[in-house]
Amino acid sequence: GIRDYKVTGVQTCALPISIDNSVTINLNDDQFDTANITNRSGGTLNLDGGTLSQINTSGLVDNQAGGVINANSPQSSINLTGGGTLANAGQINVTGFGDSLTVFDGELQNSGGIDIAFGASLDIQGGTLTMLTGGTLTGTGSVTLASEFNVGAGVNFTLANGDPSLEFTNADIVGAGTFTNDSAVTLSTTGTIGVSEFSNIGNVNFEPGTFNLDAGVNFTNDTGGTLTIGGNADIARLDAASGIVNNGVFQLTGDGTATSQLGLADTFTNSAGRSEEHTSELQSPCNLVCRLLLEKK
Repeated sequence: GIRDYKVTGVQTCALPISIDNSVTINLNDDQFDTANITNRSGGTLNLDGGTLSQINTSGLVDNQAGGVINANSPQSSINLTGGGTLANAGQINVTGFGDSLTVFDGELQNSGGIDIAFGASLDIQGGTLTMLTGGTLTGTGSVTLASEFNVGAGVNFTLANGDPSLEFTNADIVGAGTFTNDSAVTLSTTGTIGVSEFSNIGNVNFEPGTFNLDAGVNFTNDTGGTLTIGGNADIARLDAASGIVNNGVFQLTGDGTATSQLGLADTFTNSAGRSEEHTSELQSPCNLVCRLLLEKK
């Protein structure tokens, strides 16, 4: 069997077979094409700035419990051709400042650990990041998504204080599970929140664009949380088909000529006694509704 496999000095190594790995594969900035790959306990896949690409449509990269995938340089990537799956029950590490891992297409199903170091990033492009039971996101880097973040049924996902920031562009937060944020979540351009329950005790920013809160979402901006519509002096609009409970700080910002908006098809309950517009004035619940143009549809 292969004890240690290195792809060096070539642009692409294509093996149109399934690979079963329990030792070490180093890509070293190059491309490794395979049908499917299973990384078993004790196996290590070092991307080293290279690309792991699936030849087969709907293929599988199976990082099993005890398996490790390291993105230990910039521009590492996994290409899930034609809607393939990266199933992670082991550990994925984006290891150092400036390092990055981009997952193209398909679905990253996480029931293991994903750790993103300070200054590092995980980018999900054109696919889905699904959090399953036991799945964690740790480290102080960032996760960017131009697709979908899915919280699986029965999963109570918590993004803890000090965990990676989540940055969504034209992306949705959906699924039958619950999402608790004590870190930083930013949505920009467009996006929908459609999980069963969303609780914020960190920072949630809706930046330029139009966003939706689906009906049936139990949405709470809790004590210690800050929810901002239109961050960085930009204009945004959130249309909420479900009610919002505010126990923290709620802000609508402006650009000097206009103010961001919250369109309500349900109730807005302000229990904190403090919500803010771009002038940062203390508002009573009555004045909040009048002055911030909350719309009862």
